[in-house]
Amino acid sequence: MKNEKTSALKQRIADLEQRIEHLEEANNRCNETLSITLNSLLYPDKHLSEGKAEIYDHPVKDKVTGEIKKAGAFIDDISHRNDVEKELLKSKNKYHVLIEQSSEMLFLHDVEGRIIEVNRAAEKNTQYSKNELCTMNVMDLDPDAWERDDRNKYWRNLPINDESLTFETRHQRKDGSIYPVEVVVSKIELENEKCIMALARDITERRQAGEKIRKSEARQSAMIANIADVLAILDENGIIQYKSPNIERLFGWKPQELVGQPGWLTVHPDDLERIQHQFSMILRQKGAAGTVEYRYRCKDDTYKTVQLTAINLLDDPNVKGILTNYHDISEQKRAEEELKNAKEKAEESDRLKSAFLANMSHEIRTPMNGIMGFAQILQEKEYPRAQQKKFLNIIHSRTLHLMNIINDLIDISKIEAGQLTLCPEPFYLNEVISQLNSIYKRELESRSKEHIQLDTSLALDHENSVINADPGRFRQIMENLLYNAVKFTSEGSIEFGYELQQKPELLFYVKDTGIGIPGEKQEIIFERFRQADDSTRRVYEGTGLGLTISKNLVEAMGGKMWLESGEGKGSVFYFTLPFQHIQERDKVEETERKQNSYDWKGKNLLIIEDDMISREYMREILKPTGAELLLAANGTEGINTFESHPNIDLVLLDIRLPDISGMEVAGRLKEENKRVPIIAQTAHAMGEDRKKCIQAGADDYIAKPADVEDMLSMINKYI
Repeated sequence: MKNEKTSALKQRIADLEQRIEHLEEANNRCNETLSITLNSLLYPDKHLSEGKAEIYDHPVKDKVTGEIKKAGAFIDDISHRNDVEKELLKSKNKYHVLIEQSSEMLFLHDVEGRIIEVNRAAEKNTQYSKNELCTMNVMDLDPDAWERDDRNKYWRNLPINDESLTFETRHQRKDGSIYPVEVVVSKIELENEKCIMALARDITERRQAGEKIRKSEARQSAMIANIADVLAILDENGIIQYKSPNIERLFGWKPQELVGQPGWLTVHPDDLERIQHQFSMILRQKGAAGTVEYRYRCKDDTYKTVQLTAINLLDDPNVKGILTNYHDISEQKRAEEELKNAKEKAEESDRLKSAFLANMSHEIRTPMNGIMGFAQILQEKEYPRAQQKKFLNIIHSRTLHLMNIINDLIDISKIEAGQLTLCPEPFYLNEVISQLNSIYKRELESRSKEHIQLDTSLALDHENSVINADPGRFRQIMENLLYNAVKFTSEGSIEFGYELQQKPELLFYVKDTGIGIPGEKQEIIFERFRQADDSTRRVYEGTGLGLTISKNLVEAMGGKMWLESGEGKGSVFYFTLPFQHIQERDKVEETERKQNSYDWKGKNLLIIEDDMISREYMREILKPTGAELLLAANGTEGINTFESHPNIDLVLLDIRLPDISGMEVAGRLKEENKRVPIIAQTAHAMGEDRKKCIQAGADDYIAKPADVEDMLSMINKYI
């Protein structure tokens, strides 16, 4: 539109100037101009208005002589033409004023660029006077012009009064400052000469405003691109018109992949109806808003939970759509779920602990009832020898049960504290299996389950059954599994043993035909404090720690444990352990068979023990051996006794003494006489205690309470 107005103005100026020039030419051709009153001079009978006239000589050629003579004159009334000239002059002045008052710079130059005419705005903006500008080339004002000679050629080829050329360039003022301009050039013809009329406008403010807009848009784009959420615009039909760039970071989609697609494309099918209903509610009213949660489909076909906030801005000229904000709340939902699960676990753990403590009270008080009851009975009344032995067996069995509970509590504490330690050493696997078979045959008899068949299966012969593992922990695992098999089996059989697998490992198993474990309980059976039945009406005893401890021990030794079971169909517990063939020279010596009696007459044994009951117990079990006993109640007394009796053959040393640590006593005794064997005793019963005792100077280690036969067998090995 601007170019059309400029071209029309130029055309009118050109027409006026041509008409003025034609009139001037007519005046020049006049021989003389007279201003007379036509009514009174030439034609008295003809009415003429008062005005001006033009008189033209009429030359006539003489027919005889050929001489040119002025024969007469023609008088023409020019009043009307004078009026036209006045109007033309008035119009010319008007357009001159318009051009001079215009804020746009006007440069009239020839096709070579030489300036012919300028207006006042050109003088003001360039800081040059009109006279100065009319001595310059228009390209002198443009510091880049001479580098664009191709454009100057285009000027020359412009059609006259038909097409214009618009471009942006720079002008340089007289003071050297440079400013941007927009130039519109047109080719016109004046006085039969082709000229270029250029209208230039200072666009500094427009450039600055554009730069501000660009920076503002850049800031907005940067803000949109870096906010955590995704922004989108949908039309009234739910078609996506815009998606912010960070949709690719959050959901994997590129914006162009979704623009033009329905907004429901990424909605989980189960949430689709709810989302469409919410969208229709927002469409009903301008400015309406709503928030909804749903599952958003990512490009990899996974889903994230988003919180969608939408507002109806269809009447907003800057938006003209439904503005939506997608906030990824997947992590929040996950955290809420984890918190919920943690809360449920804490509540379940609290319930289990309460059930465990109640069970512990039952598990401890029940055997204590038998121990205290039968001990009191034996104190108050004389019974036949056979009956006394039965009562004492019960007391012993219940005591072992209490010991197992204590050991389980200690082990689970060490597992939770991450302090479970192992003491691996080579031992004969078949020998341990044989011992367990004998022990649990007696256990079946004590529970009146002699009818249950107990079998073993061995994959290796005795000589090749040496494995390197913690023998005490291995035995503990097997006893836990066998104890459960005996407890939960009333009919049928129990089988245990091992198989050699292709890779270097052994597969151990304990199989029973007992009550089995329901499928829903199998996942939790290895959790601490958990049993298949943890209600108050439980039929079977137990702490609920045995399987947890066993599984952790197996994993600590490099294996894994699992089960196969069905309710009413029995159970099979499996676990694996690494197996490495041990060379003949590295094999351990077989455990000496226990003897029924020991003769240690002439042997001197020093017992360093601060507990009086324990000293009395040691005195009683050693009395039948005939050994000479020396008793010390603390470390200092024990060291003094050792130094004053150089003929001592063995020392039984309690590690926990009131004055000096048993570890220190062992070191000092070895400094005094290295050949005397020392057997350390401790009630700590931790896995690493044996190692610590050996490092301190002891030759062997036995945990309290010690089995009589185990104690005598160990002493016999060193005397």
